Amino acid sequence: MSCIAEKGKESIDKELENLYAQGLGQSLERFPLKKVMQTAWQEIFFGDTASFSSNKRLDLMREKECYRAVFCNGYFLAEESFLPDSVNVYAWKEAKELFAGWRAMLSSRCEKLASFAFGSIGKGFEEKGAIIHVQEGAKIEKPLYLLYLTDPKRENNLEAFSIEVMVGSNAAVSFISEYPEISNTAWINGQVKISIEKEGRCTWLEQVVDSSILKTQSLSVLVKEDARFDGVSLSSGSSRGEYTQVQGVLEGKRSFGSFRSLSLLKEGQSHWQEVAFYHQGEATESHQLIKTVVSDKAFSSFAGCIDVSKEAQQTDAYQLNENILLGERGVVFSCPGLEIRADDVKASHGCTISKLDKGALFYLMSRGVDARAAERLLLEGFCMAFLKQAEISTEQEAFAAFVRGFLL
Repeated sequence: MSCIAEKGKESIDKELENLYAQGLGQSLERFPLKKVMQTAWQEIFFGDTASFSSNKRLDLMREKECYRAVFCNGYFLAEESFLPDSVNVYAWKEAKELFAGWRAMLSSRCEKLASFAFGSIGKGFEEKGAIIHVQEGAKIEKPLYLLYLTDPKRENNLEAFSIEVMVGSNAAVSFISEYPEISNTAWINGQVKISIEKEGRCTWLEQVVDSSILKTQSLSVLVKEDARFDGVSLSSGSSRGEYTQVQGVLEGKRSFGSFRSLSLLKEGQSHWQEVAFYHQGEATESHQLIKTVVSDKAFSSFAGCIDVSKEAQQTDAYQLNENILLGERGVVFSCPGLEIRADDVKASHGCTISKLDKGALFYLMSRGVDARAAERLLLEGFCMAFLKQAEISTEQEAFAAFVRGFLL
């Protein structure tokens, strides 16, 4: 094992012990941390090289000339990437000093954010990840893919990385985060921080569908005046546990932030989600939509927050968590919340937990549709409605295929 791997192992050992001793809080009450601690070091390989042989998804992107930033074992691969002229990607080694002032600003503006429970896991891998700079006024018409690869010669890789994104004033960009062919990965631990300057636009789409991988991820966003952020996540959960933390700070006047998530959990899969938007500027707006289908013996947990400061008058915010239970032994934990200190606010939150509507099932069956097909039609309507609600304009076919694969 290399020096960086040894350093990472020591860091993670200590962090896991601290987390286990202190507890993870109510929203992560049933997270299988003890199981992770007992098995991690017998299974996980710390990839410290940036080499791979081939990848079908990358080959397809080369053929179609898709914009892409490619990472292998967390390291940025400039030679495999293809970027528009107005986007620069800097590996951590060169970015630390170059963007020291901006990173300090981002940290200070986001002081209120809760710390990422697994944030110290990657401290032994400081050179992994990158800073992405979208230049002022840039309009990136095609999506920019972030492609995370692992060494196919090794099993049970740990994919630990940190990505920080600076979207310049009046710039517009869409990112699609992908983990193609990651069946040889045991653990994904990623941290993403995004800063969107005045009148900037940023869309973040993420899809992780391998249901055997331990996933712990954090997304933090700072949105300035008249800027907009839209986040979309599609997930299959994980038999080892998946934890997603999303936090947005709406700092500037008329800033907008949204996060929409669809989790399709088969038997034995689990997903914990924490989503919070902090309204600090006047006339800010946020949307949260979390939809989950929970099969028998699956587990879903959602903890949401809309936090409105005293200065954030004329805030408009809503939060909705919708869950469908399949079977008798699925578990759903939902805790939507509001913290409002301003007096001119429009805010709402809600939660629904139900089985498939018996009346709708009876209606379909009375018209010749068999029971299984009727259930599938109702679930498809629930899921496909999300694709419209999330206003997904790219990768629609891939996302629709993800939904259809769950329904089979």
